[in-house]
Amino acid sequence: MQSLDYGAVLNRSHSQTDVCDENSMGRAVVRPIINGSPDARIRYRDQGPPDDPRQQNEIKYRPVCCRSDLLGAFALLQNRYEAAGLAESLPSRANLPSIRMMPFHGWRQSQVFVAAIGRRIVGTVTLVRDGRFTIPISENYGREISTARASGVVAEITSLAVDPVHPKPTEIFGQLTRSLMFFARHHGVDLLAATVHPRHAKFYQNAMGFRVIGDEIRCDHVGGKPGVAVLGSVNEESNYRERWRDYYFTGKFSRENMQPRPMTLRELWHCRSLLEQQRLDSETGLEYNIGNHPSTYRSAYENMGHVGASSLSI
Repeated sequence: MQSLDYGAVLNRSHSQTDVCDENSMGRAVVRPIINGSPDARIRYRDQGPPDDPRQQNEIKYRPVCCRSDLLGAFALLQNRYEAAGLAESLPSRANLPSIRMMPFHGWRQSQVFVAAIGRRIVGTVTLVRDGRFTIPISENYGREISTARASGVVAEITSLAVDPVHPKPTEIFGQLTRSLMFFARHHGVDLLAATVHPRHAKFYQNAMGFRVIGDEIRCDHVGGKPGVAVLGSVNEESNYRERWRDYYFTGKFSRENMQPRPMTLRELWHCRSLLEQQRLDSETGLEYNIGNHPSTYRSAYENMGHVGASSLSI
């Protein structure tokens, strides 16, 4: 589903004290210092909690919790889209991943989810809710989405990618979208929209009761491949086939996994700097380092709200 479902090509025991930090809106917030060490706190922020050796092979499905989650998700997106011919091949760069991050990923109304084995990301999907910015699919299907809003709150499911090396990619797809569906329902979403490849539309119609709501279009952000808009209910259990009904309507998630966790300013600046380095490397054929100058990051952040996000953000 990645606005185009081409991606389907397919308990902390640490002692803690608190410090004042800054959240992505620039407001002072209290965050824990893991083991009383500021360095450990930084590692937690960037890399997440330490791996539990007892759960090394267990897949965890959850919202992103740190910068390494985001980098892993965006690197997987780029890798899968490149392999499928849906994204431009990018030059390799020592110690830096090639990533695919769209403008809407940095919005506070967006939530990135991951499937993780330890710190390895094997799947990702993103939910974009209506908010300060209209959902990306509206760029190509504005009239259809406006009509849908008369029936309830609409959100978009996009940026889906699953590591094909894993032996159970369909299970990862199901559990990832299950996390997203429960999250959407918890936050009052009524309808989910997506831009999918026309040949995948039947799956969403037959398995989940989605319906096609627009004409087929050319998707420039995925190499000019075709796409079509689909729309489905988050709450109408009877619309789903039994197998998918079990995924999306049974069980429960922890309160922690239902809390929004948008990108922080620091994460946004870091990812935008990688994108800029990728662009410069691609244009010049050189490894150009833009450095960590705050004005560079600030400019990148300010531009996030003004760059038009295509619904083909895969």
